[in-house]
Amino acid sequence: MATRSERDKRIAAMAYLVGAQGLSEKQARAVIETRYGHYSSSTASRDCAEARRRQWLIERFADESFSDDGELLEELSTLAHRYSELETVLAAKSQRVLKGLRVVYGGVDQASACGGPIQDALTECGRRSAHELYALLIRSKVLGVASGHTLRAACDGVAARASFARASDRADVVHVIPTSGEPIGAGAVDTNSTSLASLLSQALNRRRVPVPSLAGVPSVIPRKYQAERREIVLEFIADLRAYRDIFVGRAGADDPRPWIERLDSILTCAGAFGSWQAYDNELTRTVGIGSDELAEVADGDIGGVLIPRPSLSARKRQRFDEIARLWTGMQLGDYRRIAHAAELKRTSGSAGPPGVIVCAFGANKARIVDVLVTRTRVVNHLLIDHALADALAEIHRLGKPGTYQRLGRRPERGTGTAAGRRGAVQIGHHGRESWRHAGVGDD
Repeated sequence: MATRSERDKRIAAMAYLVGAQGLSEKQARAVIETRYGHYSSSTASRDCAEARRRQWLIERFADESFSDDGELLEELSTLAHRYSELETVLAAKSQRVLKGLRVVYGGVDQASACGGPIQDALTECGRRSAHELYALLIRSKVLGVASGHTLRAACDGVAARASFARASDRADVVHVIPTSGEPIGAGAVDTNSTSLASLLSQALNRRRVPVPSLAGVPSVIPRKYQAERREIVLEFIADLRAYRDIFVGRAGADDPRPWIERLDSILTCAGAFGSWQAYDNELTRTVGIGSDELAEVADGDIGGVLIPRPSLSARKRQRFDEIARLWTGMQLGDYRRIAHAAELKRTSGSAGPPGVIVCAFGANKARIVDVLVTRTRVVNHLLIDHALADALAEIHRLGKPGTYQRLGRRPERGTGTAAGRRGAVQIGHHGRESWRHAGVGDD
């Protein structure tokens, strides 16, 4: 492992915070000061210029320059991660199923309180999470991917990161598998599961690896096709080779199991019922079920799979089952199997595949994310922004948003020590509210 001076580490931190996390030089200086002590603006400017001269900062953070120094990369990633107490609490309440929490600086500057360019904010979050996400995905052998706007932003970030990766940093073979069909009549094909699987397969592999396509397979079955008619539709769908390979399996093949049973990891998202959620919109548009009705029986979804509310009455449970049966993709039992298998591998001391990776951005996802982590316990790695982290901290009474220093504000004298560094630089109350009122970001 490379030996680097304190100045080298400081320059690398500047490159990481500006290039990977999208901070201004002034904001980056404030963060670095909490770790390394007093850091003048003139020194910060020289370090930023030096980072560009060394090509550690080339409109992005050149993490491939540190492939021989994993310890420093891990140290740098913690600069944006000020939620160790939250991570400890969530891991304990998940019964240690949760193995990692990563927090990136959210795109609150792009999302205005009046509902500004939300997609731009998601794109920034995806770009800033690319380093951590790429490192997780490359450990997979058979990777599933769900659908939605959040995942599109995350996958675009990974693809951009991979374009600079050395061939040796890519996988020999990662099979990337779509886990859901297409919304009926939807125009935004770039957010469906098959499109994202193709994008990730190109990004992660050294050579071309075929990706099965669920194009033409509806993600939900319209309500009018029920009972015997539903079985006929499912029988027809199962005749499609890709659907059969993914969900049914083929007798006589070298491995007769369906791809869904071979997944060791999945990249997915969390959905809170709202105006921007694809699954909600698909149920509303195709089936005629509104978000209010969904909220009566479900807490939200993971990758399109509805999560039932606790203690449902017999009538509401029946209604939940009727709605859940409309979904044709991956099921909750598949998520549980993947999460449990990843937990066992980590317990045995093997790094292994990452398991279930959930990407979620925006404070309005707090309730469903908390349910997925602490009650359903199907999340191994959680990648979120500061707005959502603040909201989760509120749920678990770990501190109020707004008690942290705003980025760019210089710490008080004497706070550069360990006591002052804990949680010292996080997005404050105003940033969290900007996301909440803008409605970010149902999938």
